[in-house]
Amino acid sequence: MKSIAEKLKSSTSLMITYGVLSIVSIVAGIFWNITKYGFQ
Repeated sequence: MKSIAEKLKSSTSLMITYGVLSIVSIVAGIFWNITKYGFQ
């Protein structure tokens, strides 16, 4: 059995990981659009 603190810690780290991944994908998409349309 995990304690409540461990559950909160794991879920928080999961949320942070998903947030970072979504930010990285958004930034990558913006740079992809800039390079795709900027160098035509």
